[in-house]
Amino acid sequence: MGKQSRIWTGYLVFCSILVVLFIYLSGNMPTRSAYTWQEFQTAVEQEQIQSVEIEQNREIPTGSVDAVLKNGQEVKFYVSNVSDVEKLLQTYGVQYTLDDVPGESIFGNVVLPVLLSMVVV
Repeated sequence: MGKQSRIWTGYLVFCSILVVLFIYLSGNMPTRSAYTWQEFQTAVEQEQIQSVEIEQNREIPTGSVDAVLKNGQEVKFYVSNVSDVEKLLQTYGVQYTLDDVPGESIFGNVVLPVLLSMVVV
């Protein structure tokens, strides 16, 4: 394999890793939500909520709330304390599910460092 070919191969591997990393990280970035905690409280009080799913972050007690309104609209927003959401829902008798805290990513902790070390070596 010539020197020119190795340079192109290294460049292609580097670009491929960047693309994979970008795709991986873009899936983990939170999106901005127009729905607010105050709107959610009002909807709960007016019995407009059909279902709720609470997802805790690793940085407890923060998390996100996915809710389906009775009109079919799906909303998502972030809260600084999921316990406040639980208390509100329990007060008004709204059923909800509380997901486990997500575990560590095997890709981010094992695969990516190994791939990067292979490229460096």
